[in-house]
Parts: sequence; C-alpha cells; structure tokens
Amino acid sequence: MVQITSSTEATDMTQENKQIHVLLHNQLDVYSSSWLSDFIEAAPGESYIRDACTKKYLACNTAMIHGCGLESANDCIGLTPAELWLEDITHRRERLCLDNAVICSEEIEAKRIEQLDSRMQSDYSALHIHRVVLNFKGFVEFNKVTLLSIPDHLHKKALLFLRLSQDLTSQLNLPDLFQLYRKYYPDIQAIQLLLKYLKIKSCFIKLPTVREMQILLTLHSQPNRKKTAKLFNISSNTLASHLQNLKEKLITPDLNEVLMKLRKAPMNENTFNQICVPLKSASA
Repeated sequence: MVQITSSTEATDMTQENKQIHVLLHNQLDVYSSSWLSDFIEAAPGESYIRDACTKKYLACNTAMIHGCGLESANDCIGLTPAELWLEDITHRRERLCLDNAVICSEEIEAKRIEQLDSRMQSDYSALHIHRVVLNFKGFVEFNKVTLLSIPDHLHKKALLFLRLSQDLTSQLNLPDLFQLYRKYYPDIQAIQLLLKYLKIKSCFIKLPTVREMQILLTLHSQPNRKKTAKLFNISSNTLASHLQNLKEKLITPDLNEVLMKLRKAPMNENTFNQICVPLKSASA
C-alpha cells in the first residue's frame, strides 16, 4: 500500500517538484555532471539515482551505503533493485548475517519499487510516501520518501529515477514505536531490539514483559501515574505492582534513572497516526 500526501500538503511539494525539475533541466548532461552526485550526497537520508530504462543504480549517497550495510557505492551501482535485494548477487545477506525479518522487509520493499517504477515511467510528478522498513541492523525505520521521474527535454520518456528520503523515526512516540517492532518480531525479540535501539538494554538484568514495557514507555511520554493507570484501565495498585516488577529487573533498582535515559532519546510525542493523518491511501 502506498500512502500519498493530501492536496493541502501537496502544494508545497509541487513547488519542490518544480524546483528539482528546473534544476535538472538546467544541466546539459545529467549523466556526466558531478553536480548530480553532489546533490544526492547532500540529501539527509538514503537517496539514489537509477536509470529509468535499465532500472540500474547510477549513484547513491553515503547515508544509503551506511544504512543498507553496503561496503561502498560499488555494491549497488550497475545493479537493479531486484539483483541487489531479491537475488542478493553481492552475497550481502550472508556477509551481514541478516535476520529473516530484515530479508523479508527488503524483499517487500524491492517489489514495491518495481510497482512504483511502472507508474513513474509515465507520471513525472513527485510521489511522496511514508514507509516503515527494517534496516540491516534489524531496527525499525519510519521514512518519508520522495520519488521523482526525470524525463527528457521533450517529456517523451523518463531518463532517471530520483529518490530522496528522510528518517522520521525520532518523530514517533515510544509506545507507537514499540507497536511497530511487535509487528515485525515476536514479543521477546521486539523488546530486546527496542531496548538496544534506545540504548537502555544494559540497564536490565532480565527483560520486562510486554505490559511492563508499555508502561515504561508510556511513563516516558507522560509521567503522571494516575493517567497511566487510567490509560491501561488498571488500578493504581496494579500499576505499582508492575513498576515494582520493573525495578526488580534493573541492575540498579532506580526506575527514574531509566526514565531519565529515555528522555534523552530524540523522541517527541507524535503518534504514528498523527504523522500519517495528512496522507491518503492509494494503490501503487
């Protein structure tokens, strides 16, 4: 499923689309000019350029190399997404010892790319989508992606496919982020990975349960314990019991210390649905 921005949000994006097109068509040779590689490299998230005819990668930025576990840009240049992610002709999966959940996520994404390629062959307007994927380390990423097809000067055929992305994971609140991990992994693995991502796994001598994890992450968002108990439809005594169990699983039985570490995480209070409200679902 592809999620596309509403007409309100699309106004600014249309201007952005026009600016990119003007920039591109002011260049004499989009293939040989180093400016295009510089443009991609300056993008904040994983970005690339592909040949619209062969579907092969022509350039990618450092963020994509690091984010995908590539050794260098040469790992993808000259390959199609199918060759890189589905056929794995570079033996990247074995080298990185990828989890099956990560492999599945990458295969789904590669097939989505194929679907979008067909659409972009004739549609030169920018496509803005939200994606939830797993990176090669197994961590959940929530990305905003802009896809743009660059046509020839007569607009008769697409020459290049351009992708720019922005990582919005830090804009999710922690309870919603935990829910995303649980969609990809069994509960124990989801808890382990999220604790590792939040850099608080070393605080625990024993893993919290799902409910304990939910309560801990909710207290990060709002520390009022009465509201937390009401949110989970439990009594204050039951909440106190969960918190005591949490303390007993900590190396240092100080829950406030863990909450302080969580508050240092670059997270805000937006829910997944709030971020996606401006989007409408549509088939690719």
